[in-house]
Amino acid sequence: MRILCTVGIATRTTRGIHQTRKPAKATVSLFQKNGESFLQLFTEKCKNQGEKYKLKDNLFACRTKFVKDGKVTIELKEPAINLMISKADPAQLGKLLIGLKAAIKGETLVGYGILSSSNKPVKIGKTTKITITSVKEYKTKLSKEKGFPKELQGNLGPLGLTQF
Repeated sequence: MRILCTVGIATRTTRGIHQTRKPAKATVSLFQKNGESFLQLFTEKCKNQGEKYKLKDNLFACRTKFVKDGKVTIELKEPAINLMISKADPAQLGKLLIGLKAAIKGETLVGYGILSSSNKPVKIGKTTKITITSVKEYKTKLSKEKGFPKELQGNLGPLGLTQF
């Protein structure tokens, strides 16, 4: 299971100072490797492996007051960061929290239906703009079968034609 959401990362220091990374579209998932549970975070910046965080004996706190709004804050011990998840589907977020609880106890995550492979998801977020400057780019960015992506936003030009 992968959750599409927005994630902000705040780094905690010993003096209580927080440095926050700008929230970005991300995909959050749980996976197990050699009996260990990990939380994996893919953003557009970390393209290859994503960021992996060990869960057992590494969770400081989990703020779940606004799960119904699609928001959760996960505080990790090592590294000392806060993962601030927002704009997530509340039902999927609830399943993620059930998996986190099992991972903290050291239980296997197989029976929960929330495990995913460690491969990067095909697409993060939606494509809202596309820039085509040559015929070559037109052929590579658009498929013959599907044409323009459905989520693509366009402007109406002076002749009533859609411009992208």
